[in-house]
Amino acid sequence: MKLPSEAATATKPTRISFRSQLDRTTVFLLAAIFFWFVAYQGVETLFTLYGKHHLGLSEQAASFSLTFFSLAFVLFAIPSGWLGGRFGKKKMIIIGVCGLMTIFALVGFAKDLLLLRGLLLLGGVFWACININSYPYVVATGTEESIGTRTGMYYLVSSLAAISSPPLLGLMIDIFDYSILFYVAAISMAVALVCLFLMKGRKDVTNSIHSPGA
Repeated sequence: MKLPSEAATATKPTRISFRSQLDRTTVFLLAAIFFWFVAYQGVETLFTLYGKHHLGLSEQAASFSLTFFSLAFVLFAIPSGWLGGRFGKKKMIIIGVCGLMTIFALVGFAKDLLLLRGLLLLGGVFWACININSYPYVVATGTEESIGTRTGMYYLVSSLAAISSPPLLGLMIDIFDYSILFYVAAISMAVALVCLFLMKGRKDVTNSIHSPGA
């Protein structure tokens, strides 16, 4: 039988320090999230203008082309989550970042509408590998008690990227022209990839929550 003091100690919640969550792994992971959302949000926001002013498409044709990206993302969302659980979330994220970086670079050269839509379709698959596995990976690299804190950090960083990306890429377009959009997005994905490789070595995680020492 537990004494009252022992029971109180056993049920006392563990206090999570925000600073303790910002280890090297978390900092570089959050940086990677920021940069790949900068690339994605910039492309999503400015693509219709890119299609109209750079490719000579109508707004309807440009907007419809972007739906190929969204459709592939939706269709591959569940398979990408399964693959992340089967082979490791970090591996799937890296595959997605490498693939989407390549797609963005190739789109910059695409002039044919059919080729453009094919690349966007494939890009949606790679984006699913990134987006579906990123939040679970942020949570899984912490402890069970830190889920709330790490959820907040994930949404803070992704929201900051969504806010800052359109004006940043818009500024690059103003300095150069619309042809720069996908090249800047590809560079942003490359920076995200570097951040992933700079993370402190850690055993990859699947569906379970591991402690920081795992």
